[in-house]
Amino acid sequence: MIACYEIFVAFFLKQYYLILIALVLFYFGIRQCRNMWAYRITLDTKEKHLLFQKMDIDLENLSSLQVREAKIGRKVIPVLDFITKDKKQMILPMYMERQVFLVRILQKMLGVRFSIKK
Repeated sequence: MIACYEIFVAFFLKQYYLILIALVLFYFGIRQCRNMWAYRITLDTKEKHLLFQKMDIDLENLSSLQVREAKIGRKVIPVLDFITKDKKQMILPMYMERQVFLVRILQKMLGVRFSIKK
C-alpha cells in the first residue's frame, strides 16, 4: 500500500526516481505476502512423511527430532530440529498457531526419538 501511494505521488510530482524506489518496495511487499500465504506444513500420518515447501522428510528415516527455541532474525521462536540417520540436520521454524497440536502428533508418531529441549 505504501509503495502504491509513493508511485501515485511521484507520478504527479514528476519525480521519476521515486517511482523506481516505490517499485522496489512494492516487489518486496508482494514477495513477503507470497511467503506468508504459502507457508504450509503437511503431515501424512499414514505414510509418515512431513512436507514443507520443497522438503519431503521421511519420519521413518529420522534418528531424532527435537523441539527447541532458536533465534531467527531478531525473534526467538520454536523450531523443529530434524536429524536423519545419515547425519543430515534440517531446521524447520514453526510459524503457526497450532504448534502444540503438531508437536503432540509428532510425539505420538516418533515416540522415543522425540525430545523437547528447554
